[in-house]
Amino acid sequence: MPYSKRQLQAQQAISKCWKPNDLSILDSTSQEPHNDNDNSEDVMHQTNIENLDVHVSNRSQRYLGNSARTIRRKNAILRETAKNMAENKTNAANKKDLEKGTKARIEAVQQYIRYLINDYQSTKASEIVQQGLGWKSWSARLIRSWATQWIRNKNIPVSKRDKHPKIRKLLSDEDVTLQILSYIRTLPKNEYLTIKKLHYYINTTVLPSLGCDIENK
Repeated sequence: MPYSKRQLQAQQAISKCWKPNDLSILDSTSQEPHNDNDNSEDVMHQTNIENLDVHVSNRSQRYLGNSARTIRRKNAILRETAKNMAENKTNAANKKDLEKGTKARIEAVQQYIRYLINDYQSTKASEIVQQGLGWKSWSARLIRSWATQWIRNKNIPVSKRDKHPKIRKLLSDEDVTLQILSYIRTLPKNEYLTIKKLHYYINTTVLPSLGCDIENK
């Protein structure tokens, strides 16, 4: 390690003051000293690193919607929904024309929301309700869907089973079929049957014979 300017000046001053017989002492003192301070600093620095208490946060890197404010808001919505569901269930029980399927859906959604208020996960809560009612496994997804629609629209989907209109085909009537066949046979051979002609014949002849009054437009 080269001497600094200050060290060189000190060495020159000492050489002027000391006698030649004491040069051995000068040589021994002029040697580079051991850097004990640097070693102690390294040891202290390493000790500080080992004793350093690094706090590792358990917070997720992305927002999961589980903050205290969000949880309070969701619980308030669920409690209000459960209250409305209880009133709706009472009204539904008094309605004789309400189908059993709709009443069962209201009951399922009410149980599902009750589990959510008690800190159950949505999937687990719907599965518990589905198993308790003895429904199929795919019903758990429907329960979650019904609950979402109720929270948003205050409405439970009504089953449309057997609600489609019962329309009887016109050609299924034997009398109508015979009249149309008779009309087709009476057409001249050189005359083609068109949709417009058939439509006119049905409206003016066939339907009136069945008691239907159709106004021609």
